[in-house]
Amino acid sequence: MKIVKLSLDEIFPDPENQRDHSEQNLQIIEDSLRTLGQYRDFVIQKSNHLIRVGNGMYAAMRRMNWQEKVSCVILDLTDDMGRALSILDNRASELSCFDEVQLAEQLRALDDSIRKLCGYSPEEIDRMLDSVPAPVFRDEIDTAALTPAGTSIVFGDIRIKITRRQYDAWLESIRLSAGMSNDEIIAEIRRRLGV
Repeated sequence: MKIVKLSLDEIFPDPENQRDHSEQNLQIIEDSLRTLGQYRDFVIQKSNHLIRVGNGMYAAMRRMNWQEKVSCVILDLTDDMGRALSILDNRASELSCFDEVQLAEQLRALDDSIRKLCGYSPEEIDRMLDSVPAPVFRDEIDTAALTPAGTSIVFGDIRIKITRRQYDAWLESIRLSAGMSNDEIIAEIRRRLGV
């Protein structure tokens, strides 16, 4: 593996790239490049300088008339291994998913001027923030704040992310095993957590 700086004229988009880049996707990439610059490398096949990872970034840079040299990781790949890497990179991304509670907490923490860099429209952000409750920052559990997506519960310095189903199962287990009131249950949760 070798990392080098090359001009866009020295690397080539993959004509077989299986990932389509919508106008919205390219616009998000362009906005990030304008604000942050190139923050990840292209992955280039050594034998032919074909882009195996980064075709969307290349398209966005071309639309922007990008003149700076770009950072590239050069890998000595066969054509088949290059194809496999391209498919793997796209598939791995597709199989990941967001922790909706964590994403909402991070979006809430950002200033509006920075939120727009995250690739979501203001309407999408509002829908996300409305669907996932704000974390509970007190030594009690607000059951009304729990939704099927879950919430975070904070006891002192300990933060626990839970879903409604996890909370209900935990609460029921404590009730069945000890026949406790809500105050007693909270005390038992504290004991189990060591806080």
